[in-house]
Amino acid sequence: ALALPLGLAALRRPRLEAALLGVANGVQVVPSIALFGLLMPPLAALAAAWPALRAWGIGGIGPAPAVLGIAAYLLLPLSSQLLAGLRVAPPALVEAARGQGMKERQILWRLRLPLGLGVVLGGLRLAAVQAVGLATLAALIGGGGLGALVFQGIGQLATDLILLGVLPVVALSLAVDAALAALQSALEARA
Repeated sequence: ALALPLGLAALRRPRLEAALLGVANGVQVVPSIALFGLLMPPLAALAAAWPALRAWGIGGIGPAPAVLGIAAYLLLPLSSQLLAGLRVAPPALVEAARGQGMKERQILWRLRLPLGLGVVLGGLRLAAVQAVGLATLAALIGGGGLGALVFQGIGQLATDLILLGVLPVVALSLAVDAALAALQSALEARA
């Protein structure tokens, strides 16, 4: 949800684009478990300062640091592919649309998005599969999920437990990728 408004804002502001992609690239080089660990203290402090946040599941341990960490990792594929997709429209075509009196919003919805939809959906596919894989690490910080079985199996040297956690993750990743690939093909065929 964050990549869309940031990507749209960065489309016409080169400095914002450089900052956005710089931060997103920087997040990518931080090991995921380290990022989750870095998010835990500020979230714990927020929950301590405003106890009502705990009712929403926000705290130092649990799903909140995992969700925020995963969102941070997905910023790069989503925002970079959004920007690339919005730039698929040839500049001459964009200028012709402006010359016809189209507003920027109309150019976005009638020209840029339809022409760049394949690239944008490719980024969404990549991000969705990446999110499924990253979600397994949420178990290490109390986020639960299938990763709990994986890490329990690792701790007990139990291959069956590891597979019990990994195989559904693989199946889910493949299903998500196939569903988004079908959507991408259908939308590209319509465009």
